[in-house]
Formats: sequence, C-alpha cells, structure tokens
Amino acid sequence: MEQITQDETKKIAYYLYDKMRDYFGEKLRDDGFSYVPSIVDGENAFDIFLVMYDFFGISFHYDKNSIYFSIKNGNYNIILPNSQKQWAPEKVNILLKALQQELELRIPDKFLKAHGWI
Repeated sequence: MEQITQDETKKIAYYLYDKMRDYFGEKLRDDGFSYVPSIVDGENAFDIFLVMYDFFGISFHYDKNSIYFSIKNGNYNIILPNSQKQWAPEKVNILLKALQQELELRIPDKFLKAHGWI
C-alpha cells in the first residue's frame, strides 16, 4: 500500500468529523474536537479527540489504514469493538452506528433520557 501524505490524513480526519456531526448532531460537542497528526513506523497517522454525549472523551485512531475508536479513561484508552478494521469512507455510517451502540451501552439510561436521546 502506498503511503499517504499528512494532508490526506487531515482530509480523512475532517471528513470523519463532518460525518460524525451529521450523524450524532448535538450528541457531539463542537468545542471538544482536536486533530493530532503523528508518524508511526515512518508512516503518517493521526488521532482525533472528541467529547460525546457530554459523557465521554473519545479518540479515533488512524494508522496505516487501520482504525479504531476508544474511550479516554484517565491515562488509559478503552478500545471499543468495531467490525470496520480498515478505513473505508463508503462504510462510515456502519462505523458510526457501531460507535453509537457501544457508547449508549455504557451511559446510564437515566442520563440519556434526561437529554432526550432515548
């Protein structure tokens, strides 16, 4: 696989963020987004950090076309199960639906109901 440029990783990050804003709406806080480029084993990679449901800090990691979401928990990340192991823009809605299910499993129903999310 051909190495992608840092500009291409930034485009992927902002594409995903735009899709997440469309999918999650007010469940995604606009003030909690950051894009952090990096180099892993000589290849361009990135993380994006978000605040979701006013409950979790979330990170999305992209490295050599591999992807995963995790919940930030202090100094640790809890990696969420995900059927989409490789980045595929055409499958982003599948990725986001799985993220929604994983997050909502971990948030008390009382909190979700209080915000009108269920």
